Amino acid sequence: MHPFFEGLSQRQSMLLLTTLTVGGSAKVALFDRLPERERALMHEKANGLLAIDGDKRVAFMVKQMKAALSLKGLRGMEYIDPSWLLAELRGESPRILAAIMMTLPATQVRSLLRRLPDEVKRALPAKSELRAMPEGLLHHVRQNFELRFWPMPQPVSGRLSFRDLVHLSRRDLRTVALGLGHVELGQAFASVGQSALVKLCRKLPKERAEALIAAVRTAVEGASEPELKCSRRFLSRTDTSFSQPEELFFKGGLWRLARASVCCERALRFAFGQRLPREVGLSYLGLVDDAEDMEENTPELVAILHTCITDLVRKLSSDGQIDGQWAEIPEQSGDENPLPEVSGT
Repeated sequence: MHPFFEGLSQRQSMLLLTTLTVGGSAKVALFDRLPERERALMHEKANGLLAIDGDKRVAFMVKQMKAALSLKGLRGMEYIDPSWLLAELRGESPRILAAIMMTLPATQVRSLLRRLPDEVKRALPAKSELRAMPEGLLHHVRQNFELRFWPMPQPVSGRLSFRDLVHLSRRDLRTVALGLGHVELGQAFASVGQSALVKLCRKLPKERAEALIAAVRTAVEGASEPELKCSRRFLSRTDTSFSQPEELFFKGGLWRLARASVCCERALRFAFGQRLPREVGLSYLGLVDDAEDMEENTPELVAILHTCITDLVRKLSSDGQIDGQWAEIPEQSGDENPLPEVSGT
């Protein structure tokens, strides 16, 4: 779709186009019923469209609706981290590579171009040549490429649950993982003695060290033995020199996310892995396999993890550390409408 729609999901883009096409400016007030952040974005985009002259606006919106509908039912490649796409694009002809990029959002295309070798970028055909390709052929090329990936779930308005983490931005996912890492390391250090904890705290900024000590105290007071054992497993595989403390917290959070994923359907696990940078995503999928082998990581403990994680997402959102929209979504008591079990290739 046109770069004008950058920042909108496919659902939001279609809602915007349908509302203005059917009701015009008189129906823009319907966006007031959306969550605050989404409401502001939709009003901004609606005002931009309404500023275009009538006939030109209608022609533009119809063209964009056709473009969106032509991709309906595909695997949501725009939500996959570009590092996964790049790995699959290696070895493709410049013409095929360019045809695939023609169907992607501008931000994703820019990310891919930054990573492509200069000789490949020089070999890409001109945009005018690609625009002359039949629309059906472009659709066919993208569809065949998407079959190499697991389907990505579309964002759904509703109640906040663990599965919604697949829609966090890369930056917000890292922030959440770091926060979960404090909890995981707090439980890990709760029963292994103080020397290792002191060693790590000496390498941390004062604020982070205090947060870790508080997490240890919380774990001592309330964590169950199965929880502590799961966390100790992570610590037993950790570099005890603590040479990269920031990455230690991130990996602790990734282990906690992996343990929370064992009761999720396979399609969601792979979708979540594809949302992360490829190397990190593959590590996450390996950790999920490890967590499945732990008898202590029971469905009851996984349910506790889900609540802990969604509570943290809501708190970080309220505090302005991640996107503010997550604090506005009501909490969900369980996962509904799971993804279909579709095999990747």
